[in-house]
Amino acid sequence: MHERAHERTSPPLPRPAVAEAVYAVLAHTLGIDPSGIRPDAELEHLGLSSLKTIEMNVALEEKLGFTSPEVARPDELGIVTVDDLVSHVVRVLAGDLR
Repeated sequence: MHERAHERTSPPLPRPAVAEAVYAVLAHTLGIDPSGIRPDAELEHLGLSSLKTIEMNVALEEKLGFTSPEVARPDELGIVTVDDLVSHVVRVLAGDLR
């Protein structure tokens, strides 16, 4: 019970830390060099398929300690670029599930 209270009161991760985690997970999931990932790169052009999206979501949840509120294709959530994905994860970690 104390752990749950602590989780809710923990400050959200700063955006740079979230971005670093997203880049690392994308690089691992897609088998690409993280230094080659740009914020404006489109996820689809990086090779993020439906199957890779699921793999990426699971890896992000494990790395950052959250559960996605829904399962959807990134484009259904308005997530087109790497920066869009970082912003989405920041919002989810902050408790904004929209």
